[in-house]
Amino acid sequence: MTYYLKPSRSVIIQTVIGLAILFLLSYISDATNILYLAVYALFLLLLLNFIFRMPICVKITDDIIQVKRLFNSLTFNKKEVDIEPISVKELKRLGKFYGATGLFSYVGWFSLPAESNVRIQTANQNDMALVTTREGKKYVINYPQVQ
Repeated sequence: MTYYLKPSRSVIIQTVIGLAILFLLSYISDATNILYLAVYALFLLLLLNFIFRMPICVKITDDIIQVKRLFNSLTFNKKEVDIEPISVKELKRLGKFYGATGLFSYVGWFSLPAESNVRIQTANQNDMALVTTREGKKYVINYPQVQ
């Protein structure tokens, strides 16, 4: 079954603000200033990175869990991972290494207290699960079938 992910209201608001800042910077800029162009290009690449990592849907079968993104997807074999529900309250304790907490989605590398690094790939904060692989990698994804 495929579950299409609807971005939360805060994701939509932060995305609109981020795009507005990008367009505002391009409007008021001095296109001849090399430093400005470098900062603008860096900001644009960062936004594109978050767009490409934005989860669109979750496909769940008897054997796999696949988080589909624009250009690639995360695929987990159900028999080789542990899945447990995770709450918004637990996510509020995250320490961010790199990522977006609302710009296009919730994506990036974070750390939880007493846990290793966690990669987040969610469109909203509903029906989230912590997926732990046999190698010890941890992911937080939207997983609609979590009880």
